[in-house]
Amino acid sequence: MIDACGWKGKTLGNAGVYDKQALVLVNRGTAANSVTGGEVMTLAKAIQTSVYERFGIRLEPEPVVV
Repeated sequence: MIDACGWKGKTLGNAGVYDKQALVLVNRGTAANSVTGGEVMTLAKAIQTSVYERFGIRLEPEPVVV
């Protein structure tokens, strides 16, 4: 579903979706300007929203974020 929504290979800030596996989020930043937790969460929420809007299914993140 994530792939069908066009997220594979996309980047939002320094957080991106791996181009070979849509379930993997990656750091597209540099050592001096690495991805932040906020960027990862923003990307994850954008993916969840687009999947829900297209398929009506709510995705739940596997790791528990505290």
